[in-house]
Amino acid sequence: MGDKRELLQNPDVLIIGGGIVGTAILRECATNGLSAVLVERGDFGWDVSAGSTEMAHGGFRYLMSLLDWPLVFESLTERELLSRNAPHLVRHLNFYMPVYVGDGMTFDSCIPMVPKMPITIGKYFGVGMFMMQAGMILYKIFAILGLKAKGFPANTDEVNYKKYNKKTMLEIAPQLNPDRLVGGFRFTDCKIEDVERLVIENVIAADQCSKRSGIPAIAANYTEAIDLKRDGDQKISSVTVRDVESGETTVIKPKMVVNSTGIFIDEICKKAGNGGPNLLRRVSGIHLIVKRFLKSDDKQEAYAFWIDKKILFAISKGADRILVGTTERDIKLEDGNHNRTFSADVDEVVRKLKGRFPEFEFRKGEDLYYTRVRPLMFQPSKSDPKAVSRRDLIKWHDNTPNMVSVSGKLGPARHLAEVTCKTLFSKLKPGAKYTQTHKTPLPGGNLDGSYESFLERQYSAHPNVDRKMMAKIAQRYGSRSDELLEYAKTPEDLAPIGVSPDAVPMCALVFAFEKEYCRHIREAMTRTGNTKFFGEGLDCCEAAARYAGLKLGWDDARISSEIDGYKQFIANRRELV
Repeated sequence: MGDKRELLQNPDVLIIGGGIVGTAILRECATNGLSAVLVERGDFGWDVSAGSTEMAHGGFRYLMSLLDWPLVFESLTERELLSRNAPHLVRHLNFYMPVYVGDGMTFDSCIPMVPKMPITIGKYFGVGMFMMQAGMILYKIFAILGLKAKGFPANTDEVNYKKYNKKTMLEIAPQLNPDRLVGGFRFTDCKIEDVERLVIENVIAADQCSKRSGIPAIAANYTEAIDLKRDGDQKISSVTVRDVESGETTVIKPKMVVNSTGIFIDEICKKAGNGGPNLLRRVSGIHLIVKRFLKSDDKQEAYAFWIDKKILFAISKGADRILVGTTERDIKLEDGNHNRTFSADVDEVVRKLKGRFPEFEFRKGEDLYYTRVRPLMFQPSKSDPKAVSRRDLIKWHDNTPNMVSVSGKLGPARHLAEVTCKTLFSKLKPGAKYTQTHKTPLPGGNLDGSYESFLERQYSAHPNVDRKMMAKIAQRYGSRSDELLEYAKTPEDLAPIGVSPDAVPMCALVFAFEKEYCRHIREAMTRTGNTKFFGEGLDCCEAAARYAGLKLGWDDARISSEIDGYKQFIANRRELV
């Protein structure tokens, strides 16, 4: 793949923005024979996608609004499809949802057209258990029907739920705060190993389709759209893009333009001359990665708590960490680091988690945090961001007929891309048959059987690889594991990147450069998961850069520059105000 790719100057489709939505659209275009170019001013998936709670979930709390039930149905369907098409990255996970007196919902959030009925269910008597159970039943039914609608048999074991009384809930989780605890549930959602890897597999899938068909589908990171011009028909006639590192510019003349830039959608609209009301609202969301404090032997343990009209997640991540999130607070973009973390958000998450697990202590300076500003639909009538709908945004601009702005949730990104691309396809190839991707595995998802049987075959095929490391390689790369291990020629190549028990081998760094579009060591460290280990890779970035430099022929100046760049990258992630 190389560091840089030559851009197609007259594609059918130009996609601006390379997060989960933009790369899913690129895959759809490539699958259906549309020539396409995707440009992303940072790394693929570096911004909103990388800052998620790493879940493909149905959105249990969206059941609180009847108007959002179609979104829940869509999300649950796509959750199940992801678990089948990317079983190495996406797997079912049992969540425990303890219910406390006061957990419930307000009627004004349930019933459309009723502006204010501040009567809270479950505030005094724990009636929230009944409402939660009703939600669990709907959650299960939607997942089953969604799979059947896509031609798959439903596995009711994977989408089931179970109800517990208070005594049983405390036996399962003795560290829970027993005060005002009513009972709880166990339900199923899906965890994503690392969202950045899901983004990259979309890009790789598009590249594979392109090679088979001979029709270009090109993705370029660190390439920014700086100018959009319109012709006499008000269509976008040309887009000037700039390599943010070399400064080199290219003029692209696409037939159609997709704006999938997340929180920057309104800025791209303005560059295209689409003034007017904002399409999106910006909301900050913080996540903590904390030392494992749960005493259970279950290393996949996960919790969901209904607090303050939203759900706080605590999800086991690897052998020694728990991912906790998130907050929702309106934010204005300013010059500089828009993903800086606010101390008030850290304090809020710590306070809420400690309220449910009194033994939890936040280790300031050791535990990790990261924040991403997320795009929500702009709804002027909603003052509280928690009340804003998460429905997909697909906006075809009347005054720019060949441009569409697209934004949506992580889990159902494939469906959003399909809906968008079907319209593009109908405009560019009227009457042609559209090829759907809902039964097509992602590049690492061709496991030829269950994930468990695949893993056993990998153990047998690579007896020289430590079993724990082999499990992590299989979990991140799936059926591409053998391709990665071709780079393991010496014991040094199989040495772990850093000291984390979840580390993959050094050779994965070279694989990231040669097979996964990396231009710098910061992308390679992200692709291999090091930024979310304790230490954030600072403990091993120098060794990683020297190893990569030796394998890829870097001089000393390049190696030093890569180390400094990585340290600055982590400093930006850790900025606290």
